[in-house]
Amino acid sequence: MGVLSALRVALTVSAFVVQCATIPLEHSQHAEKIKLATKLLFSRQADPITEYDFRFETLTPSETLQWVDCYGSFKCSRLKVPLDYQDPSKGSAAVAAMMLPADPTVPFRGTIYSHPGGAGNPSEPFFIGVAQIFRDYILEPGWNFVTWDARGAGQTTPTLTCFETQEERYAFQQRQRALPALTKATWPEYQAYYRDYNAKCQALSGDVIPYIGFIQTTRDLVSLATAMGQDKINLWGFSYGANIGALLVALYPQKVGKLVLDSVGKIHERFAPGTSVEFELRDHCKMVEYFLQACHSTGSTDGCAFYSPNIAIMRTRLENIQKKLVTNPITMTSPPGKYSSENFKQNMFASLPGLAGGAAYLWPALGYLLADVETALAGGAIGGTLASFYQGGFAAIEPSPPVDGRQQGSTDSQLGIPCTDSGPLGSITQKEFEALLSKFNRKDPNFGTLFLQNYLVCTEWTGDNVEKLDFALLDQKTDNTITFISHNIDPLGPVEGAKSMSRKFRNSRVVTIDAVGHTQLLGPNSTPAYMIVHDVFNVPNYKAPRDLVLKPDAGTRGFGYDASTFNL
Repeated sequence: MGVLSALRVALTVSAFVVQCATIPLEHSQHAEKIKLATKLLFSRQADPITEYDFRFETLTPSETLQWVDCYGSFKCSRLKVPLDYQDPSKGSAAVAAMMLPADPTVPFRGTIYSHPGGAGNPSEPFFIGVAQIFRDYILEPGWNFVTWDARGAGQTTPTLTCFETQEERYAFQQRQRALPALTKATWPEYQAYYRDYNAKCQALSGDVIPYIGFIQTTRDLVSLATAMGQDKINLWGFSYGANIGALLVALYPQKVGKLVLDSVGKIHERFAPGTSVEFELRDHCKMVEYFLQACHSTGSTDGCAFYSPNIAIMRTRLENIQKKLVTNPITMTSPPGKYSSENFKQNMFASLPGLAGGAAYLWPALGYLLADVETALAGGAIGGTLASFYQGGFAAIEPSPPVDGRQQGSTDSQLGIPCTDSGPLGSITQKEFEALLSKFNRKDPNFGTLFLQNYLVCTEWTGDNVEKLDFALLDQKTDNTITFISHNIDPLGPVEGAKSMSRKFRNSRVVTIDAVGHTQLLGPNSTPAYMIVHDVFNVPNYKAPRDLVLKPDAGTRGFGYDASTFNL
């Protein structure tokens, strides 16, 4: 039996599935605007931030929000907050905030905060790209719509950085790229790399690391709301942004306003990266199987380059590709190097449905990539798609003049924040590594080693957060109903995360989109789900129906994304 066929899992679906046509959209004239919004979101352009001359570093942080014009119709400010909320004498941090002001021609409704997730990613590119659509078409024009950068990331300072120059970072990333497949024999190379990476981070940012965690980012949100004169906080959070909302409930239940938390994780596992990584692995095999079935359903190599008349053969072909790359990486010439099994896993994972932003062009690209890799392993020529994926990995780390910090997501923050939240785990022995390797490969033969690395880097991390979460605070009942939204198959935030947090936050509802995706930003459009978002924020005392399962809009993205279409 092939690896993937052995891992086909039946989805547990709610007792009733509500079709789009049966959702009572007629109660609001807003439905047609939302349908238009989904079309606009699908056609939105890539990050436009370089079109503007504005720089956050030109603003002087202050203890009150001093909004200035930025990025066209937006306002920006830097709020001075304590570096350490437990000991304000240790200095200050500056939170970068950005607002789309409410339309002054309509009644004012209040303020909604939003965070796009990613931990180390800046919020500004996301906000410039979608804020106007979200606010005007999905929410209402009368809302202030505000985002901010997480502690240690984006334009919030101090930032976590581990390299003094781009050239130094490039050289270190070249070393990472050259690492062989993660196996029992190669673990010492990885361990040395992680140890050296930690040393660089501690040397440059050791005095910053204790204050860049999840808890500080949540407290910064409360500081923003306080500066804006708000007792209750309304939040539409995605992924890491949804986790911030859940932590807000735990730390400040009295400040909870209207919350929509999309693709939330199990918050207590944010502080235990090994468990968190295992949780994220749950849906990966389903996603690979979904892609294979979707590819097979096209009926020809014209529809999907990896197509075969027998889907069992497709599974075996993929399994063989993965095995061969471990021992026989592909020799590449531009630039010279090897295309390894780890490179393949990274490329494949980034192109899977639900992470590719639903972009239809990435689905065919994944089929072409698989076909090209298979051909190259058989001694054939290097195909154009394989070459593009390989070269793209180098373009992302190529040394260059000073990088525009407005666009720069921070790999250092993305790794450092979860490791710091967990606290020092301590180096592991060869025997302990081999046990972990076996465990993760059993859980996910496709991406197990890729995600295991997210845990392993923390075993050599020595930074520790000054604040720790009391897990007892996760048991709350708020005055306002919390709405969780998740997809049935999610590569980074399985629906069990929402269900688990809903059990802890007793006044809450879970809405499931029966589709493949990670957040409504990267998954398929669902007009009924956006209608629920609208009603949570605009209809007094609104509560979504319990155990509601929604379908995605027909024909919106990729191969269709309907999770019930295939036998998973």
